[in-house]
Amino acid sequence: MERIRKITITIRDSPNKTSKNVNDELLWLSDVLGLFDSKRDREKSKFRLFVELIKAKKEREFLSSDELAERARLSRGTIIHHIHDLEDRGFIIHKNKKYQLSRRNIELLIRDIKREFDDFYDDINDMARRVDRELEL
Repeated sequence: MERIRKITITIRDSPNKTSKNVNDELLWLSDVLGLFDSKRDREKSKFRLFVELIKAKKEREFLSSDELAERARLSRGTIIHHIHDLEDRGFIIHKNKKYQLSRRNIELLIRDIKREFDDFYDDINDMARRVDRELEL
């Protein structure tokens, strides 16, 4: 049986505002990665969850949805909603009903996103080449 890859990539072009404030830089990264919709998510709840997951990763902790909700000051339902999206994107993993960032650091997370996109691009480009050849385009 052929493996179906689900790749959800949202990358937004956003001016890079150089800042010495790490929170602003995390906000910029989460914006360009489409981690939150600023129109719908006015409280930046997914960003707040992402920051708590980063903090937990630094401490090598896995956190439950309740712990994440408490730390981010959000409802457990909101946390669960965002966790599903972040898991689908491959940003987080779970173990014994607790969650953590899937990679050791943010740079590796970005590198993995690029690698997945490059592999997917190569696959669709190969298919387009075969179709063009078959159609004599």
